Amino acid sequence: MDITSKVLTAISKAELGEDVVSGNYENSKKIMDKGALNFLKLASTIIDLSPSITKFKTFTKLSDEERREWLDKNREGLLGDIIFLLGYYISGWAYTSDRRADSIGYVRRSPLKPVPKFQPSTKLSKEGAPKDKYDVVVIGSGAGGAAVAYELSKHNLSVAVFEIGKEPTEEEFLNDLPVDRGTKYFWESGLTFTNGNPSITIPIGKVLGGTVTLNSGTLYRIPAFGLTNWSKQTGINIDSNLLNSAYEEVEKRLNVSRPPEELLGNNAMTIKQGAEKLGLIHHPTNRPLGTCYGNGECAFGCPYHGKLDMRLTFLKDAADRNVEIFTSANVRKIIMSGDKATGVSVNIKGKNVTVSAKAVVLSVGAFHTPLMLSAAGIKNKNIGQHLHVHPMAAVAGLMEKKVFAWKGTMQSYAIEDLVNEWHTVLLATFPPPALSYTEGLLLRDFKDLPYFATLGVQTSDDGEGEAKKTLIGLGNYNVGESDIEKVKKGMELSANILFSSGAKKVLLLFKKPVYVESVGDATKILQSLQPKDFRLAGYHPMSTARMGSDKDVGVIDVDGRVYGTSNLYVADASIMPASTILNPQLTINAMSIMIARGISNELGG
Repeated sequence: MDITSKVLTAISKAELGEDVVSGNYENSKKIMDKGALNFLKLASTIIDLSPSITKFKTFTKLSDEERREWLDKNREGLLGDIIFLLGYYISGWAYTSDRRADSIGYVRRSPLKPVPKFQPSTKLSKEGAPKDKYDVVVIGSGAGGAAVAYELSKHNLSVAVFEIGKEPTEEEFLNDLPVDRGTKYFWESGLTFTNGNPSITIPIGKVLGGTVTLNSGTLYRIPAFGLTNWSKQTGINIDSNLLNSAYEEVEKRLNVSRPPEELLGNNAMTIKQGAEKLGLIHHPTNRPLGTCYGNGECAFGCPYHGKLDMRLTFLKDAADRNVEIFTSANVRKIIMSGDKATGVSVNIKGKNVTVSAKAVVLSVGAFHTPLMLSAAGIKNKNIGQHLHVHPMAAVAGLMEKKVFAWKGTMQSYAIEDLVNEWHTVLLATFPPPALSYTEGLLLRDFKDLPYFATLGVQTSDDGEGEAKKTLIGLGNYNVGESDIEKVKKGMELSANILFSSGAKKVLLLFKKPVYVESVGDATKILQSLQPKDFRLAGYHPMSTARMGSDKDVGVIDVDGRVYGTSNLYVADASIMPASTILNPQLTINAMSIMIARGISNELGG
């Protein structure tokens, strides 16, 4: 038994009173990213050695009672962050147990309406080697890269898309546990985060379709005041007519609409009840609505095509128009000659090849795009800077009756009263049991899980961080006081909504979760806390190769072209001049289409 297995087993026994690691860990090792395995080994070693300072015994040598006591005393700081990340796997594995799942009424593949005969999707990726030359090479297949490929495919241009991740199958989405899908399809198996006060968990897709394949599916246009802020921050003025035209095309192709009430689920309906009592602005979220049956696993890949992600829309359309898509294709370097990108060096399933192109589009996201720009020799002080992440906290209400909040569309309801003044939106979200922030719902009291309703508090951050590869993180990011005040305001309103919905008590999911029995108690506790006390995630990293009016404030110009180059473009979340205020996918899609239209015109397509 290696150190990781020993420590995970010891934590499991202390927290759950049983071993849920044996067998599950060995199975997960087979699909885990190498970086994740290395991190787990380092993290487990730190946890094992830490009690030695005061107890003169390693963690694995302590009794279960001593371990539990030590864990409770170390929920904060670096040790608390490590414990939380290790707990992600333990809690996910816990519900592979039929006994434990049965005890809370959790049944996988239990949609809210009957599902017709399962239909697998068509394979999009090509086998074999790419051609020697294309008009355009697109690196990455997420919200940006997919939209670029889609638009370019209309203009009789030869296009190759290189995606480092694999192409998933609907059979995998149907049969694999959510925790296993996260292990397969997230960078470093989901163990990615920023260092800072506090550290922030940031899952990033490493799969065909990018993070969109694994997101919750909520879609918003950027508010008008967000565009005004972009102009103030970077001098960029986006043509609103062109942007609206692109939005309309994206919304039509993705069938952006609100799910019907029958698919919302009890979590959303519980939140709706409280919002109505308080007279708030509330409605179902806009989503890329496909053949949704309310399965509730949107953020781990939908097997029923209920969420129209990039694979089912833009990438499919592009492939139908002869765009060549390659998966397990690791672009090692963008090849530059002077100010011109001449092509890429790419490793496809173990074989290195060089592919030339008239234009190269970089679309690998807010953390990896800056790294690739720097590796290509691009010099710009803004590369990797200005990171925004939309910090998200969570609040849960313990209701009188069972909610089974994991049933239904996963993120199906929004409260928007805080958007204009506080730049914060509340989203009724409940992932599959014990994953994401539901892991914080006190595993020791797991039998309460069916009774919880939850709200995610998502805020647009004014503060900025840095995307920079570090020993155990994606970059550096400290949550500022003004942003934590927004989070507090959102958590306070969430508590009010949940109490108005009939909650007996409300759980504020800090690093040390706290139950409160009134809104006043919640307010009092929130006012006393500092950023370091909050358990936050960030699902929308952006702005690390931002668009700006010149190279002093931005990395790319309004056409998406990297300053100082003639044919290297960026189209992904990193180009946002500043925060999109609300969920960014729709804006990334639309702006990437605008950039692709310019490239097509440039190449005569």
